[in-house]
Amino acid sequence: MKICSGRRAIRNGELSVMRRKSERGQTLSSRPTRLWAQMTSLTFCLKKLESVGKIQTHIGEIQTEVKNVSRELNEHDDKIKYLSYKVLYLELKSRNRNIQIYGLEENRYDVYDSVNDFICDQLRLEASDFYIDHAERLGQVNNRSHAQTTSKRTILVTFRYPYEVDKIMNSARKLAGSRYAVDRDYPAEIRLARK
Repeated sequence: MKICSGRRAIRNGELSVMRRKSERGQTLSSRPTRLWAQMTSLTFCLKKLESVGKIQTHIGEIQTEVKNVSRELNEHDDKIKYLSYKVLYLELKSRNRNIQIYGLEENRYDVYDSVNDFICDQLRLEASDFYIDHAERLGQVNNRSHAQTTSKRTILVTFRYPYEVDKIMNSARKLAGSRYAVDRDYPAEIRLARK
């Protein structure tokens, strides 16, 4: 029995050695597979890192472009502001020979005659000292019936020389307490700022 049991032991020993060999064989055969999987995942991670680096570079380029566009936008805003002031100045210069007369009732007479009468009667100036280039009523004609009050549209008067406007404006204080008023023809932006 001892021989048999020895054989069994040998056989059991062989079996255990064979098992160890087969286990080692399996570990040896699975080790390259695991290494290959790890290398593949490392390669994938490296590619991801490279793409993240490219994205960060691209983000940096975009941020630089945004800064450049922002700077250019600020420059354009400054230019627009400068040009709008320049346009306002030129409009003011082009209107420096104009005045607006408020409160003159409309009649069948010529607007020029109404303005000359206003200069003589209300401002107490010589109408012959002024040369009117152009005079017109502003706004639409009021087509109400004649029984209602007559309209008093503003009259825009353009003189030949700016000093004529200065004379009119110096005499405008004589209109205090009356229904008439005289003002320079300012652009809309200046009129709003003066209110």
